[in-house]
Amino acid sequence: MSTRLLILVGTPCALLVTIGALGLYGLEKTNASLKTVYEDRAVPAVELGQINALISSSRLHDAQALVNTLPDVAAFSIKPIPTGSMRAKALIPGATDRSGVGR
Repeated sequence: MSTRLLILVGTPCALLVTIGALGLYGLEKTNASLKTVYEDRAVPAVELGQINALISSSRLHDAQALVNTLPDVAAFSIKPIPTGSMRAKALIPGATDRSGVGR
C-alpha cells in the first residue's frame, strides 16, 4: 500500500516540478526576446528623437540668424549649429559630414 501511495503522490509532484521548470524556461526565452526587441527598436527610437531635437535646434538658430540683421547677433545665433551637428553625427554610426556645416 505504501508503494501505491508513493506513486499516487510522487507522480503529480514530479509533473508539477516538470511543468514549473518548463514555465521558467519559457519565461527566460521570452525575456531574451523582449530584450532584443528593446535593443533593436526602442534604443534607436530614442536616438532618433535626440537627432530630431538637434535638427530642430539647428533650424531655430538658422531662423534667428536670418531674422537678425546685425552681424554680431547673426554670428552668435549660428555658433551652436556645428556643435549640434557633431552631436547628431555621434549618435549615427557611420555618419559622414556632407552638409558643409562646421568646415
